[in-house]
Amino acid sequence: MKKFFILTFFLILIKNVVNANLEILTTDKYSSLSTLNDEKLLKFENDLFFGIKINLLPGWKTYWKNPGDSGETISLKFLDNKNIKKHEILYPPPKRYFDSDIETIGYENEVIFPVKLDVIDTNQDFRTEVNINYLVCKHICIPINEKRVINYNPRNISENNKSILAVAITQNPIKQDSFFEIQEIDIGEKKIKINLKYFDNKNQALDIFTFSENHEFDYRIIPVGKFNSQILLVSNSKFELKDKLEVLIVNKTNGNSNILNINIGNKKNHQSIIFMLMIAFIGGIILNFMPCVLPVLSLKIYSLINLNKDDKDKILFYSLATAAGIIFSFIFLSIVIILLRMLGNEVGWGIQFQSSEFLLIFALILFFFSLNLIGFFEIFMPSIFNRLNNVDFKNKYISAFFTGIISTALATPCSAPFLGTAISFAFTQNDLYTVLIFTALGTGFSIPYFLIVLSPNVLNIFPKPGLWMIKMKYILGMLVLLTGLWLLSLMNLNSTALYFIFILVGGFGFYISKLELSKNILTILLLLISSFIIFPKKEQNDEMWLKYEKNILQEMIEKNNIVFVDVTADWCVTCKINKISTLDKKQMRSFFKENNVKLFKADWTNKNIEIQNYMKTFNKYGIPLNIVYGPKNKEGIVLGELLSKKKIIEAINEVK
Repeated sequence: MKKFFILTFFLILIKNVVNANLEILTTDKYSSLSTLNDEKLLKFENDLFFGIKINLLPGWKTYWKNPGDSGETISLKFLDNKNIKKHEILYPPPKRYFDSDIETIGYENEVIFPVKLDVIDTNQDFRTEVNINYLVCKHICIPINEKRVINYNPRNISENNKSILAVAITQNPIKQDSFFEIQEIDIGEKKIKINLKYFDNKNQALDIFTFSENHEFDYRIIPVGKFNSQILLVSNSKFELKDKLEVLIVNKTNGNSNILNINIGNKKNHQSIIFMLMIAFIGGIILNFMPCVLPVLSLKIYSLINLNKDDKDKILFYSLATAAGIIFSFIFLSIVIILLRMLGNEVGWGIQFQSSEFLLIFALILFFFSLNLIGFFEIFMPSIFNRLNNVDFKNKYISAFFTGIISTALATPCSAPFLGTAISFAFTQNDLYTVLIFTALGTGFSIPYFLIVLSPNVLNIFPKPGLWMIKMKYILGMLVLLTGLWLLSLMNLNSTALYFIFILVGGFGFYISKLELSKNILTILLLLISSFIIFPKKEQNDEMWLKYEKNILQEMIEKNNIVFVDVTADWCVTCKINKISTLDKKQMRSFFKENNVKLFKADWTNKNIEIQNYMKTFNKYGIPLNIVYGPKNKEGIVLGELLSKKKIIEAINEVK
C-alpha cells in the first residue's frame, strides 16, 4: 500500500511538471510583443523609426546584442520590400544576470527596441511584413517568431517627440550627452586601455558592456586620481587590423550611458601623444613645399629679401616675429575649433573657406596687400593713408607678424602628407591635445624662419639688392593679387570681371615699377598663364562622375561595384592638383571606363553635413579625401592626399 501511494505521488508530480512545460511551450503568456508607430512612422531628427515593445512575465528575460554566456539577440527580416535599404536596432542599456556560473546580458519586465529605417525613396509609399525573432528564457529558453506589418506613408508621419517611442530613442546611449571625455586609448595585442575624465569632476560607479564579432572581453575599472578612471579590457584572442569594438559605458548612479566605437585597425589609437606631435611637426614642415602654398611662399621669399636688406642684427627678431605670427595663428585656430566643438558645431580643416564673409574680408586684405607690394600706395594714396599704411606695413615687426598670420590662413585649404593624420587626431582628442597638435603644426610650418635664426647666413643665397628686387616685388605683388581674386572667384563672381581687374592692376603696376617691356616679356607671359589657370572655369557636366548621395553610393557598394569617391571643393588647391595631374588624365579616365569603376564626386565647397558625416566615418576632417570600394573591401580604402595613377590602380586591383 505504501509503495502504491509513493508511485501515485510521483505520477502526479511528473504530470504537473509535464503540464507546466506544455503550458510554457504552447502559450505565449510569458512574453508579449507589440509594435509602436507601425502605421505612422516616427520622424526623429530626420530619421524614421518604428518600435518593438516586449513585455515579460517575472523571471523571464530577453537579450542584448551581446547576450553573454548564452542567449540570442533579437533579429529582424523585412519581406518583399525593396524600398528599405537597411535597418538598425537601437538597444537600451542592459543588465547583468547570473545563474550559477553563467552570466547573461539582457532585459526583464519590459523593453523597447527603437528600429531606425534607411528608406531609399522617401516619397514612395510602402507596406512590408517584418519577421521578428527573439529568445526568452527562464529555466528554459523559448525561441519566438512574430510577424508584423509596417506601413509607410510620407504624408502621414508622426513627429511627436513625447511619444513612448520618442522617449525610448532619447534614452538610448547613442542619443545621450557624454558624461566623460576620452583622454587616451592605448591598444596592445590583446589589451585595450581607455583613460576617461568625468565632466563633473567626480569618479563614477560604472558598468561596462562590450560587443565585438570576433572577441570576448574581461574588464576592470581602475580609479586614476580624483576625476579619472581607466577601463582595462582584455580579449580572449589577439586583435587583427579589421577588428571593431563597441563599448557601452553605463553610469550606475544615474543611469546615463554612452557608446564608444573603437576601430582597432585605426592607427591613431596606437600612437602616443609624443608620436602624434612628431607627425604634426613633420606635416607642418612639408606644408611649406606643397604646390598649394605657392602664394604663401611668395610672401615668405619677399620677407626674406627684406630681411637681407636690413641691419643684420634685426634679422633674428624679424624671423621670430614671423614665426610668432604663424604659431599664434595655429593656436588661435585650435581655440576656435574647441569653442565650436563646445557649442556642438561640426568642424573641419579649411571650413572657413565655406564662408562668403571670410572670403570677402580676406580677399580684400590680400588685394590691398598686393597693391602695397606693387607700389600703388606710394603713388595714389593721400598722405593720411600713407601714414596709416606705414603703421601696418613699414613697421617691420608688425609686418613680419602679419605675414605669419596670412601664411597660416592661406595654408588652411591645403593638405599634405602627415598633415591629415595630425589634423584628424587633433579634432578627436581633448582640448589640451588639440592645442598641442596645432602648436606642433605651426612650429613645423615656421621652420624656415627658425633656420634663419640658427644660421642668418642662409640669406646670402639671394643676390645683393639691386634692380632685380623691383621686378621681384612686382611679381610677388601680382601673385598675391591673383590669390585675392581667386578667393573672390570662389564666391561665383564673374571671372571675366576679375580677370579685367588683374590686367588693369598689372598694367598700372608695370608702369609704376618702371619695368622695361622688352626685358620682361617672359615674366608677363608667365603671369598671364598663371591667371588662366587660377581662375576656375565653369565645368561641363561630366557624365562619368555621379553626384554623391549616401543611398546611391551604398547601393553601388552592396551590388559589388568598384567605386571611387572624390571628396573635393573649389577652394581646395590640392584637390585641383589631383584633378589636373591624375584624375582628368586621359589614361586614368580610360582605366576607369575599362574597369567599369563608378565615380562619385562629393562637393564640399559649401557646407554639407551629409558629406562631413561621411568624412567622419573615416576619421577625416579635411580634404582631399579619396576612397576606393570593391567586392573584396566594402569598408573602403583611403588613399593619400596626393594622388597618382599608380596608387589608384593598385587600390582598385586590391578591392576587385
